[in-house]
Amino acid sequence: MLVERIAAEAGMTLLVLTPGAILSKWSGESEKQLRAVFDVARALQPCIVFMDEVDSLAPTRGCGDDPIGRRLLNELLVQMSCLASGVVGPRSAVAGPPTPLTNAVDAMGNRYSGNGSGGDGSCDSMSVYVFAATNRIQDCDPALLRRFDRRVAVPLPDVKARETFLAGVLARPEVGDHSLDASELRQLAERTEGYSGSDLAQLCREAVMQPVRELLREMADWGPWGRGSSISTAAAVAPSVAFSGGGDVPGGPRSLGIQDFEWALGVVQPVQPPTS
Repeated sequence: MLVERIAAEAGMTLLVLTPGAILSKWSGESEKQLRAVFDVARALQPCIVFMDEVDSLAPTRGCGDDPIGRRLLNELLVQMSCLASGVVGPRSAVAGPPTPLTNAVDAMGNRYSGNGSGGDGSCDSMSVYVFAATNRIQDCDPALLRRFDRRVAVPLPDVKARETFLAGVLARPEVGDHSLDASELRQLAERTEGYSGSDLAQLCREAVMQPVRELLREMADWGPWGRGSSISTAAAVAPSVAFSGGGDVPGGPRSLGIQDFEWALGVVQPVQPPTS
């Protein structure tokens, strides 16, 4: 989320690079995909390339390494060195079936070749920035770490940051109405000590779904169809129609309340305990 905010504030294109999008069982395909990502980044500059879980892409080299992983790491080191020196890296030339990344490169052509570059492929102002995230920096190859200018340790959010995060989620239009006041929001922020940003997001998702779950259970029990009847059929009936089972079909889920977060706190626990 930090990188997304940086890209939005700077008005730059963001390319998210994950292991699942790059790693392939076919020989040479992983390196081809990686080269294609940096080709696209150069074509879309100013651009940010964000490598999530970089320890999976560039683990520390040692005896018994996977040759595919070693070649992928070498390609990544070459591409980052080219960016640092302002030289356009080698284009992908590995034979194989087209992929979305290579198709994008072909469609863009050599757009970046005329951006201040000479005939030798050098570029005076390469506006491509590489960010990486990992929870296991000790597993990353030292040669890769040396290519990053800065290392930033992102701590867990404090109580003020958690309160701001929760308030931002509740302000989203898709969340709908809620009955939480400022004191309840502060209390919730204090009770989520040790929660990361992703933990808080999961907590909010569980809480928001609780009124929906209650509505679905009620609709399954109401009406002449009885338990286990088609929910879609019951939902199609006008809300003002009374059923023999008692009550009217509600028009939608109830407002989100503090009780929903109380329930979610019992389900969603921080991935990393505060004492670790």
